[in-house]
Amino acid sequence: VGLEEYAWARAWAKKLMPYVPDFRAATEPGLVELPVGEAGETATASIAVCFDNGFEDLFLESAQAGADFVLLASNEAWYVESHEFDQMIALSRLWAVESGRSIVRATNSGISAQLGPRGELREKLVVDGLDRAVGGVLAVDVVVPREGTGPAPYAGRRGLVELLAVLLPWLLLALFELLDGRREVVAAA
Repeated sequence: VGLEEYAWARAWAKKLMPYVPDFRAATEPGLVELPVGEAGETATASIAVCFDNGFEDLFLESAQAGADFVLLASNEAWYVESHEFDQMIALSRLWAVESGRSIVRATNSGISAQLGPRGELREKLVVDGLDRAVGGVLAVDVVVPREGTGPAPYAGRRGLVELLAVLLPWLLLALFELLDGRREVVAAA
């Protein structure tokens, strides 16, 4: 109800319920250098946790901060084999396309997978024909962008894209109404 914006309300809630997460996006990407191969090369991973998957800004900011890919560790056990698993994959696909970065999803009960920088499903953990709520290990070769590859071109113009997404249907509707009003109706004889 908005009380989470006040420090006194957060402190009071934490004393009553210290286990309740805040369900807010991370404020900055956490970057980790990982060794790649034997030549001393590294890749930069951004770390996202659980509900970060619901916030696009973290993925875009990770790409802008220099992340080569995003590692998303998520607990999706509360979904209990429902359509939310597919929704989380769909969100990850959108964020991969927007950021231009691969996303590696490691879940305890959801769908563990690698999504490429174009949103394509590259690898998925499948055990006995099932892709969700299964135990196992998925080893992947993560696709990283070429040097200097940034987010999708529209990502930096998100405000304009969102404005057009709202206004364009209304403008088209007004145009059709305007054109429809000029059509001549002739009665059949």
